[in-house]
Amino acid sequence: MGVALIYVFLAYGGWSDMATLSGEVRGGRRAMLAVVIGALALLMTIYCLMNWALLRGLGLAGLAASTAPGPIWRAARSARWAPG
Repeated sequence: MGVALIYVFLAYGGWSDMATLSGEVRGGRRAMLAVVIGALALLMTIYCLMNWALLRGLGLAGLAASTAPGPIWRAARSARWAPG
């Protein structure tokens, strides 16, 4: 439980720093709004691409059965490109 709270505090710290940073940037609230929306869009794109790659690489059944799909996907990709 304590380890999970570390990430909660880090996320909260990032949002609270936004108020301080908005006073520092040119454009104030409007600039911060654009930056936050852009960052969220970038993160959602990365998240969707990773999920698409895992689904394409492991298939729906393999993804559903896996407890750690990332390492399994990487091992499958490495085996495909290994010399031999």
